[in-house]
This record gives sequence, structure tokens and C-alpha cells, in this order.
Amino acid sequence: MVQAFPYFEFTTYLLTRNTSERRYFLRPSKELREAILYCIADAQAQHPVQIHAFCAMSNH
Repeated sequence: MVQAFPYFEFTTYLLTRNTSERRYFLRPSKELREAILYCIADAQAQHPVQIHAFCAMSNH
């Protein structure tokens, strides 16, 4: 389990995650795209941060 990440106002962070064994679990599809966008929107609604950019890669 990942612990909560402390963040500070007016600071820029680069956050990354990767899949188990760096395997290719994410295949391009409309459903996956919508799920990723939903997760990002939900997280942003719960936390006072600005998202400048994101990139979803098949093995990350």
C-alpha cells in the first residue's frame, strides 16, 4: 500500500507509477481512456491541486 504523499502549495511535482512486472496491461480503448480521465478528475475533485499534464503509457 502506498502512503499518502505530502504536497506543498505552489510546488510542482512529477509523479509516476508502473504496472506489475512492467507488463503491458493497458491496451488502447475508449473505455480505458474514459476510466483514466475519470480517475484523474475524481482525484482532482478531492484534492486542491492543478494538473498540468498527464501521460498514460501501457506499461506504467
